[in-house]
Amino acid sequence: MKFKVVNTIKENPMLDMPNVILTGHSAWYSAASDSDAEFWNKATEQVIHALKGEWPLYSVNPGVKKKWLEKWA
Repeated sequence: MKFKVVNTIKENPMLDMPNVILTGHSAWYSAASDSDAEFWNKATEQVIHALKGEWPLYSVNPGVKKKWLEKWA
């Protein structure tokens, strides 16, 4: 089985936008995934952190962290 390689663009303007937080993509499904509370809780907790003005643990654009935290201070 071959997988398509997706290249990210380091110069992507979204990486420097103060109103955007990018996180790593995590997607999968299995028969057990509906009962795997830890998988669903991690994603939910990160959304809650962001909505409370806290910095998400799995952010991939740390260059905007300072502005993000100042916005919510």
